[in-house]
Amino acid sequence: MKRVFKIPVLLCVVLFIFMVLGGPVLAVGEVVLSVEVTGNEQVKEEQILQAITNTRLGEALDRQAVVKDQQAVMDLGYFAMVEPYAEEFLGGIKLVFRVVENPKITRFEIQGLERIEPEEVLPFFRQQPGDVFNYATMMNDLVMAQQYFNEEKGLLIPPFTGSAGEINEMMRIDEDGVVHLQLGEARLGRIRYQGLEKTKEFVVAREMTLEEGDILDLNILREDTQQLARLQLFSDIAPRLQPTGEPGVMDLIMEFKEGENRNLILGVSYTPVDNTLLGNFGIMDPNLLGLGQKLSFSMEFNPNNVFNFNFEFQEPWLDAKQTSLGLKLYSNHSLDLSSRSLDGGIFSGNDERFDNKYTYSYNEKKTGLNLTLGRPLNRH
Repeated sequence: MKRVFKIPVLLCVVLFIFMVLGGPVLAVGEVVLSVEVTGNEQVKEEQILQAITNTRLGEALDRQAVVKDQQAVMDLGYFAMVEPYAEEFLGGIKLVFRVVENPKITRFEIQGLERIEPEEVLPFFRQQPGDVFNYATMMNDLVMAQQYFNEEKGLLIPPFTGSAGEINEMMRIDEDGVVHLQLGEARLGRIRYQGLEKTKEFVVAREMTLEEGDILDLNILREDTQQLARLQLFSDIAPRLQPTGEPGVMDLIMEFKEGENRNLILGVSYTPVDNTLLGNFGIMDPNLLGLGQKLSFSMEFNPNNVFNFNFEFQEPWLDAKQTSLGLKLYSNHSLDLSSRSLDGGIFSGNDERFDNKYTYSYNEKKTGLNLTLGRPLNRH
C-alpha cells in the first residue's frame, strides 16, 4: 500500500516538472490532421486560426512550431492563457489550442497622472465597455496617447516596456472588468552641463526653471534653452535626454559650445585735409571672467582734440530675484560737422574767420553717470 501510493505521486511530480520545463505534452513526430480551438466565447475561431501559421496539416508535429503558434495566439491580446495539447485523431493527432479569454471591460480607472487629466486619455481608447479586453490594442492606444501628449503638450509618458511583471503593474484588468492603468508623466533626474570652458556652471544653472525632480515638460525645456541663447554667450546649445535605471526618470544633458564674443578694437586713420591722425580704442566682453557680466570700454580722439569716453558694466543677476544692475560712465563730445561756409558757398578750408578748417552747426559735450536697477516682469 505504501509503495503503491508513492509511485503515482512520484510519477505526477515528474510529469509536472516535465510540463513546466518542457512545455505542453505533445506527440512530437505524429502527423497533424486537424487544428482546433476551444474555450473562446466572444473571439471568433476564424480569427484565432488565422494566427496559427507554423503548424501545418499533413506534416509531423514540431514542438517549436507549436510554441510559435501559441505565442502568436497570445499576441492577439484577447487571452489570459493559451494552452496547446494533442489528441489522437483518425490515426494521427488533433492539435487543440485551449484559450481563456480576458474579462469584458466595464470601465477604465487611470491613476498616477498629475499634469494630464484622465479624461484627456480616454478618447484614445478604441475599446469600449462590453468589449473583451485586448492587451495589444490597449498598448497601441497608449502609444498614440503618448505621442500626442509629447507633441502637443510637451509632456513625456515613459515608454511602455519592461518585464511581464512591470507591464502587469501598469496595465491589468480585474475579474469585475475594471481596467486599471497606472500611468505617470516622466520626471527629470539629474541635470548635467557639458562643454563649459570659460562660463561658470551657475551662470547657466540659474537660467533653468526646470529643476531636478520636476515633471519633465519639453515646453519649459525649450523656453529655458531659448533664454540661454538670449545670453549670446554660446554658438550652440544642444539639450538631450538620457534614460536612467529608474523607471520614468530621465536625465538632462545640456551641451554647450561657447562662442568667442570678446572684441578688441584698435583703429587709426589719417585725414590729409589738416594732416591729423584719428584714433580709437575699445574692448567689449559679454562674459567677464565667465560670470555672465558685461563690460565695455571705448575711447576716441579726433582732429579737434575732442575726446570721447564710454564705460559700461552690467550685472544681470544681483540677487535671487534676477535684479539687474547697470552702470554707465560717459564723456562724449558731439559736433555737427559741415564743409560749407557761413555764406552758403562751398567752404575752401582757407577762410581766416575760423581757427580750423571746418564749420560746426553746434558743439555738444555730455558727461555723466547712469545707474539702473531692473527686474523682469515675466520669467520668459
